[in-house]
Amino acid sequence: MTKAQEAEAALAVRRRLLALVQRHYGTQQAFLAKWPDVGPSTWKEWTRLTKPRLPSTRFLLGLVLRHGVSLDWLLTGKLKRLTTGAAEVRRLQREVLELQFENDRLKRARKKPTRTRGRSHRQHSKRRER
Repeated sequence: MTKAQEAEAALAVRRRLLALVQRHYGTQQAFLAKWPDVGPSTWKEWTRLTKPRLPSTRFLLGLVLRHGVSLDWLLTGKLKRLTTGAAEVRRLQREVLELQFENDRLKRARKKPTRTRGRSHRQHSKRRER
């Protein structure tokens, strides 16, 4: 990779990092308050317009795990941007509701009286008792 390509890649990581911070924290100050290990001078090095320094592996892994971000997306811009827990939670909530609905439907179906030769199950049982 040439120096020009490295600089371009670092600027792209900077853009994605700033977008992620904006989305999850709103402001850079709010981000820095939530990440005490990242000092203001370090943040400035990562986000400066000329020759930004790439964040540490430790920080990137923490960011990925905390926000469900694809490390590939963060570093290369490839793959999906977010695999957020929120999206997965919504999908699982829909699935749970569908399963609850199906469970309720099956319970109602079991409670319906069955007919045997024109009589309900209850009438058939009474006749046998006689």
